[in-house]
Amino acid sequence: MFLQKKVHSRKKLVKSDTIIAKSAEPASLEARIEKLEALPRRNPILHWSAFVIALLSLIILSFLGF
Repeated sequence: MFLQKKVHSRKKLVKSDTIIAKSAEPASLEARIEKLEALPRRNPILHWSAFVIALLSLIILSFLGF
């Protein structure tokens, strides 16, 4: 047996007033940067640990390769 999905057409999901509101919004660079800076950031420890793991894997790979 197959499960049937309910498929909605895009015309029903997109409202015309939302398109107008998005186009009326100023697309300045400063506004976009402020919006990006307001987003939550990940912990820097996560990035440094990923960097160390990648560096260790590169060292192991080069050691086994040569």
